[in-house]
Amino acid sequence: MDKKVLGLIVIAVIFLISVIFAVISVTRLVSLAGYNKASVGIGTAIFSADIADTESERDKGLSGRSSLADDRAMLFRFDVPAVPVFWMKDMKFPLDIIWIRNGKVVGYVTDIYPEPGVSERDIKRYSPSTPIDMALEVPAGSVGRYGVSIGDGVTVGGKEIR
Repeated sequence: MDKKVLGLIVIAVIFLISVIFAVISVTRLVSLAGYNKASVGIGTAIFSADIADTESERDKGLSGRSSLADDRAMLFRFDVPAVPVFWMKDMKFPLDIIWIRNGKVVGYVTDIYPEPGVSERDIKRYSPSTPIDMALEVPAGSVGRYGVSIGDGVTVGGKEIR
């Protein structure tokens, strides 16, 4: 084999290895930075939701984002039923929060607005009146727009939750 062909083969192998490492690196960054996703249905509404099911994901929530499209949401899942506390720290847009237990809407809070300039100590907190296993944050006005009611069933990924 002549040196020219051998040199081209070596360059091709090095290039291929570089591409493989680049793909692996980008894939890892995307999986670390991104949330799992699922469709969430309540009544006639279907939202494409980011799922926050780890403590760090739940702590961050939607804070820091500039907006949320009408068909988008964030689904907070809890391993055991709890009475979590939500607030609008570092939020830039208003929300409705829908409280869910055993696949049913058990309550909601509507038209929650960010409180810029309010100290962390004084920012309003929002909690369900009963333990929940999920909470869905949706754009403000969604509860009214879609007629969400207590007792409505909730699907995640097209499957009923029990």
